[in-house]
Amino acid sequence: MGPAYLNDVVGMDTGKHVFDVISRGYSGRMSIGFKTALDVMVENKRFGQKTGLGFYKYEVDPKGRPKRSVTADTETLIASVRKGKTTLSDQDIVERCMLPMIIEAAHCLDEGVGETPGEIDMALIMGLGLPQHVGGALKYADFLGLAKVVAACDKHAALGSLFTPTARMRELAAKGGKFYAQQF
Repeated sequence: MGPAYLNDVVGMDTGKHVFDVISRGYSGRMSIGFKTALDVMVENKRFGQKTGLGFYKYEVDPKGRPKRSVTADTETLIASVRKGKTTLSDQDIVERCMLPMIIEAAHCLDEGVGETPGEIDMALIMGLGLPQHVGGALKYADFLGLAKVVAACDKHAALGSLFTPTARMRELAAKGGKFYAQQF
């Protein structure tokens, strides 16, 4: 399930409320400072499946299940708040979704929310439903290589503090280190 569909299932108003609460709690690193696609959807009362319209339009199929379809105006709404490039590569989309998760997982490790990278990753797999084959955000970062992850963070730095790697990430990247090789 991609992020747009997930927001439609959860409900835009619910997702925005959760994001706003978390952002206030971690304002130094989660403040966005600009209007997002989620903001635009809520402003336009496009709350997702529960209202029949979100990033996608929903109609009930013959078995009573919601069937999604693309609407022409969704792209126009999103374009009104797009930052940076007007078209994004698949790699850019993956980076914009995964880098903040990797960075926040690194913060959790640094702050002792979990004692090991495995604990943090297991929480992401069991709690958020990250695919098991990815192994969690920290395992994924190790797979990519932290030098590549930090470089991608720097590439997206203009998008805000969500893309600021931790000091430990920079240190590990410089030494060719990995999260799973560290003792915390």
